[in-house]
Amino acid sequence: MIKKLKKKFILLATSSLLLLMTVLLCAINIINFSAVKQNADSILSLFSYSEMSFIFDFLPQGMSPEIPYEARYFTVLVSDKGAIIKADLEKVVSVSSEDLIRYVSKALAKKAERGFTEDYRFAKFESLGYTRIVFLDCGRQLDSFYRFMTISVLIGFGG
Repeated sequence: MIKKLKKKFILLATSSLLLLMTVLLCAINIINFSAVKQNADSILSLFSYSEMSFIFDFLPQGMSPEIPYEARYFTVLVSDKGAIIKADLEKVVSVSSEDLIRYVSKALAKKAERGFTEDYRFAKFESLGYTRIVFLDCGRQLDSFYRFMTISVLIGFGG
């Protein structure tokens, strides 16, 4: 009887610990991904303005004034029919014409104003019958997030 009760207690304690570890790992990784998104969205909001000279008036508190120069991004102006009117690829090197069309198509297909298309976080801004889409390269941040998630899951399994 006591042996049976002891086994039930061990099983319950182990299950509780496993559940707690799972919840903690999920929470930590969700918070980490939310931070990546929030940081990208803050930067995208800065680049929503067409005149970069205004950007320093809108820097959120705690954001480095170097962000406009460090960030890898590109902007696209799209007509209400989905045709690309103008693209500014000056701040990125690795985006080809085919990539540009693919990214814009994916962004327009999504109903949300913000989202990810591959390693790029995008934000859509509507004005005067046009849609301005800003794409921010989040490759490094996403790589760090995936690396952290992999390590935390491995440590969780090890624990």
